[in-house]
Amino acid sequence: MRSLPEDRHTVYTLGGLGVGIAGLILFLGYFVLSIPVPPVDTLTARLVFTLRWQILPLLTFMVGIERVANTRLKTSAIDPLSGKGEHLVEFYRRYAQNTLEQLCLHIVGQMTLCTFLNLESLTLIPTFAVLFFIGRMVFWFGYRSKPLHRATGFAMTFPVTMLTILYCIFCLFTSGPNFLLQNNIT
Repeated sequence: MRSLPEDRHTVYTLGGLGVGIAGLILFLGYFVLSIPVPPVDTLTARLVFTLRWQILPLLTFMVGIERVANTRLKTSAIDPLSGKGEHLVEFYRRYAQNTLEQLCLHIVGQMTLCTFLNLESLTLIPTFAVLFFIGRMVFWFGYRSKPLHRATGFAMTFPVTMLTILYCIFCLFTSGPNFLLQNNIT
């Protein structure tokens, strides 16, 4: 069964809006606010800096798990094997599942990206983390209002993650897997 043209139009329109909002947040985060980066002159320091910023994206997944658990605790969905009340947690489960999928790609992408960026460009790491957080919240509220409206939040996060991974693949083949490793033992 094919999707309806009007549904595709809604998804394309809201997805385009999401890409535009993401672009604005990236512009503001990188050029206007430009979150200061401490001196991270070792590979270890870069990885720690990046890992610490991933707590914001991780929070979006934790919220999904909490909502599933709390809803189960207070409703007939408390026993997931009984099949009763599963409709009460379906939204939260789907949100958590999609967030987990995107979070895995995002975090691995960020941890890899930080090993290729120059010091001045590392401000992208907190900017991407904040964007992921905002994008997942937009996804949540859009999905909650009408499932097709999740496209805005999805488009705020997935294209950036995909481009990050593609850039890291490019760097892997142009700079090599030993980039920053020769003189960086720590």
